[in-house]
Amino acid sequence: MSKKRKTKEKLRLPFFVWTVRDRDGVWQADGRGNTVNPGRHSLGTKDYEEGLEKLQLLDKVQAVALGLADPSILSPGTTKSIALDAGKDMYLKHVARPFVAGGGVDKTQQRYEAVLNKFVPWVKLEGLEYWEHIKRRHLTSYADWLLEGEYEYATVFLELTTIKQVFNYFIREELLPVECKIHMPLRKPSGTNTFCYTKEQLTAMADRCSSRSGLAWLRAIICGLSFTGMRISELTGLRPSDVDLDKNMITLTDERFNRTAAPGTARRMKNSRNRSFPIHSQLLPIIAPLVKRGASRVFTGPDGQKISGDAVRLAFVSEVIDPLSEKYPSGEDEIGFKDGRLHSFRHYFCSLVANAGVSELAVMRWLGHGSSLMVKHYYHLNDPESQRQMEKVDFKFGSEAE
Repeated sequence: MSKKRKTKEKLRLPFFVWTVRDRDGVWQADGRGNTVNPGRHSLGTKDYEEGLEKLQLLDKVQAVALGLADPSILSPGTTKSIALDAGKDMYLKHVARPFVAGGGVDKTQQRYEAVLNKFVPWVKLEGLEYWEHIKRRHLTSYADWLLEGEYEYATVFLELTTIKQVFNYFIREELLPVECKIHMPLRKPSGTNTFCYTKEQLTAMADRCSSRSGLAWLRAIICGLSFTGMRISELTGLRPSDVDLDKNMITLTDERFNRTAAPGTARRMKNSRNRSFPIHSQLLPIIAPLVKRGASRVFTGPDGQKISGDAVRLAFVSEVIDPLSEKYPSGEDEIGFKDGRLHSFRHYFCSLVANAGVSELAVMRWLGHGSSLMVKHYYHLNDPESQRQMEKVDFKFGSEAE
């Protein structure tokens, strides 16, 4: 029997909205809030998963009884079973459909494939062979397995959401009956546990690169990431034509629809959003010479050629993070400087501009977000008005108040 997470829950099924509650250990379904009243019924079981399966049938039975559906829906289904591997391949092919038809970008496809490559073998070890045999209790057990394996909360959320999307696709394409839909509300993660550098640490990193022969290129990248909030893929792909030194602006454009872009070179922006943002006066002396030198990319590797984000990351960890970790120690179980990576510069940028009072809307536009929990996190963290309001309260007591 799976764990009961709630004693009351509202579920929307094909015909009615039902309030499901546990009464004296037995699950009940109440549909009296609908325009057409299907009544209140006992599901006759103490097991939540079994109760959900019975509710699927009750929803159809009452719809037929009240004249809202044809009696044929109560006939045994003829839907074919979907084997686990076949269903996985089917869904990944769906995700890889053309972008104009709603398909995902390459990274989206890779992310979904990684989820299913982990989930399907786990399901097989549970003794299941077909997608229609997977129930909510299996996803709950899978979440426990992921958390025991020390996967991050956000990762578990993504994996469960993806699996639910697979079922929605099968049902939408009429490959599985609606009874196979998994009703499992998930709590979206909030905030971030990505390490955020301090100004002191940024200074130490820049100074280290300046004092080491052959690391000027890495110092430029560190400054570029810190001053703009760009992702490493955006920074390493930045072209001189993206930088307008007269207007002090950087413009990043999604080029997947550009017919003139050479095959394999079209830039793909996350969320397909174009964006522009100003070049800070302190970044200008760093970026201007890089733009004018005539290379195909503004930020390059030590040899002046294009460099991948992975290559930058490896150099950054070995040349900067590892050598400075002793100066900025943290416990093994504590997220600290040793855990800082290239994406941490994006968080540093966000923290700095939030603390400086730049509007949240402006920062989201600079970063390319329609909405952003990460941005909101730092605005809440650096809310000066909140500090002022707290200081209005007098907490003194006893001898302190005299």
